[in-house]
Amino acid sequence: MKNKQELLQKKAALIDKADSILKSAEEAGEFTDEQETEVKELQKQAENIDRLLEARGGIDAAKATVSAPAVIADMHKDGDKDNGGFKSFGEFLHAVAFGDKKGRLNKEQSMGDDSSGGYLVPEQYSTEILQIAAAKTIVRPRATVIPAGNPPDASLTIPVLDYSDNTIGGVEVAWIDEGAEKPGTDAKFDTVSLTPHELAGTITTTDKLLRNYMAAGTLFQNLLGQAIAQAEDMAFLKGDGTGKPLGVLATSANGNTGALGVARNTSGTITYDDILNMLVKAKMDGESYVWVAHQATIPALAKIQDAAGNYIFIMGDATKAIPSMLAGHPIEFTGKTFPLGARGDLALVDFSKYLIKDGSGLYVGASEHALWKQNKTIIKAFTNVDGKPWVKSPIKLEDGVTTVSPYVILEA
Repeated sequence: MKNKQELLQKKAALIDKADSILKSAEEAGEFTDEQETEVKELQKQAENIDRLLEARGGIDAAKATVSAPAVIADMHKDGDKDNGGFKSFGEFLHAVAFGDKKGRLNKEQSMGDDSSGGYLVPEQYSTEILQIAAAKTIVRPRATVIPAGNPPDASLTIPVLDYSDNTIGGVEVAWIDEGAEKPGTDAKFDTVSLTPHELAGTITTTDKLLRNYMAAGTLFQNLLGQAIAQAEDMAFLKGDGTGKPLGVLATSANGNTGALGVARNTSGTITYDDILNMLVKAKMDGESYVWVAHQATIPALAKIQDAAGNYIFIMGDATKAIPSMLAGHPIEFTGKTFPLGARGDLALVDFSKYLIKDGSGLYVGASEHALWKQNKTIIKAFTNVDGKPWVKSPIKLEDGVTTVSPYVILEA
């Protein structure tokens, strides 16, 4: 089953599209048969998502009533998770900081320096934290995510998606007459390697708050989830690949040679021509694209005009919310990219062509030594992850002329 957040986002996009069609019809004073058919189809798809979510909720509830032996499960799968014998994440943190007489802690060392080892967070709580992170991110819910595997932090090398020389994703195809000799092939596969990097965050808390773990657990869980979400998303979007993931907005100098830049029509702003030129450069073969826009671009997008001078993004109506769709694709506003006028203030990306390799973790460690006199404890949480674009070079279409990419970036 797809991530619940992803399904909800899809439903929201369907509803927004139907609403946009109805508003267009209202403004035109005419509701065509084609518009009515499209709106009904969008409503049907949204209702199907509701039924799927309802069915999943029923199955999960039924699973909870069935006794089964404890198993170590993949944290990316649905179902019951191991809580390590702790009643809450707060109780687990309390045990890490002050010791656990019941011996429930599972000590694991990091893949690097043994002195930086931590305690492996029980699966139930690590899953909840990572789900909090995924719900607040742009890239992870849409990317191709590779589970940790075993060993979890080992490098993984896979073929790149190569569309050159009349191949489809690196697969060569040819028409062969009956009885004719099969053409020879000398396929050469380029590769992309992913090696999970450590991502660590620290929280300084008073010992008094940490001892009140029933209240503090949810607070720390949310803080860690938000911190991981922020750091991951920024790296997946614009990381330079040095000790961290390589982002989709990284330049070719950093190694992202698959991105395709589009020259800006007018310096310091975004025009309708820019949007159309970016669409032309996106590989439109059923891929699922999303616009990623810095929130500083909102005024420029809101003032986009057609040839007659009419505002066409929010129709010049200040009572309307900023639309969630632009040129038929969802748009995500963020502060994690680059401001208006800079390269990457607007990008059109198919994140299914972005690879994320999860590693070991989540681990938690605690130290009171540095702030012992202040009755404070430093909590360190760390995991391992890498990410890279799956396509290494722009794609030439079948016409032999037009060049496209799953990562289209508006230049400065």
